[in-house]
Amino acid sequence: MLPTIAEVVTGMLNGAADQQRLLASARPYSLDNATLDRVERVYLDGLDGHEAFENQLAR
Repeated sequence: MLPTIAEVVTGMLNGAADQQRLLASARPYSLDNATLDRVERVYLDGLDGHEAFENQLAR
């Protein structure tokens, strides 16, 4: 399962990097607070899976 986990982690990392580039290119104050809160919530929720991946990789 190691290749599967690696693929998932790589996909998550690539998605986060793409999102960071998009947010960095946004004009100041062009995004409302609700949008920024949603982006933050989505990526913080993704961190919850991090512990599961660590446990799997440790095995």
